[in-house]
Amino acid sequence: MFPRVALGDTSPTALRAAQSRATTGFTAVRASHGALALVPPAADPFAHHVSTHLATAFAASKRTSAFHALSRETAALCHGIDIYGQPPRPALTSPHHLGARSSRDYVRHCEPLPPEDVILLDRIPCTTLERTAVDCARYLPPLRGLVIAGQVLRALTLVTRFTREVSEPAVERVRRELIARVAALPAGARGARRALTVIEHASAWTESPPEVALLRLILVWGRRDVVAQQLVVANGRRYFTDLALPDGLRPDGSPRWVHIEYDGELKYGHGTQSVQVLLEERDRERAILALGDSMVRVTSTSLRSPEGVIADISSALIAPARLRPVTGLR
Repeated sequence: MFPRVALGDTSPTALRAAQSRATTGFTAVRASHGALALVPPAADPFAHHVSTHLATAFAASKRTSAFHALSRETAALCHGIDIYGQPPRPALTSPHHLGARSSRDYVRHCEPLPPEDVILLDRIPCTTLERTAVDCARYLPPLRGLVIAGQVLRALTLVTRFTREVSEPAVERVRRELIARVAALPAGARGARRALTVIEHASAWTESPPEVALLRLILVWGRRDVVAQQLVVANGRRYFTDLALPDGLRPDGSPRWVHIEYDGELKYGHGTQSVQVLLEERDRERAILALGDSMVRVTSTSLRSPEGVIADISSALIAPARLRPVTGLR
């Protein structure tokens, strides 16, 4: 649900009046100077930050009469794409100079903006998914660009891990289209080289921003053969692991893998649900290890120490491998 924004009086009296008229669960907030917004219920503080970010962005868009579009991470959020970390100031792109490059509430960018790169979402102009992915790959730090590019690949192909053999060609087709958009930029365009690296290595199969952070860490370390959502058949059941590295052969001659699992805070739920998930996860791990594979578990705390994570992965590997670091993702 998008926030509802109205330009006008933002006094405390107007704020209280807006709250009294709000649908149950919605909260009236001051989106920016001269704009009030009703933001939808939020499941957690991050969701509330996203809602207030979008409210500020929508207010900026409503005030801008020139042709424009919300862009970069702001457009990603409008499309329902997760970002890495807290939302920055909203971004707005226009092919025309709109005065100062930024205001207290949002950042303006002056760049070419063909009409075909703009789509209306809830009557608000935003850059398309394709343009958003390329912009984020060009201008954001590599990790933030990877998070968005991977989700765009997934969104544009509707892939699932259960149909990977069928979906993979569609993913690669969209990847080529995004790379072609970057290649069509003027010679020496800012961020073009970075964008090519980000789009080349983005994964449509990673399922959360921390998994992307792990993927990037492994690529920068030098293992380009890392696979997201690797299928493992054990005890007659199909399992998928977050990331995996090929590592020689199992005792039966089949390919051996080192699996890298991210254990997020929300993974195990609460109460009896938490106990059940823990038991299922234990049985899953035992079944995979019984094949002869190894497993490395990473948490949000250990992810803050990249050297330790790489050391744990290295110690689980038994087969030598050539390291070719992807330096463009540093």
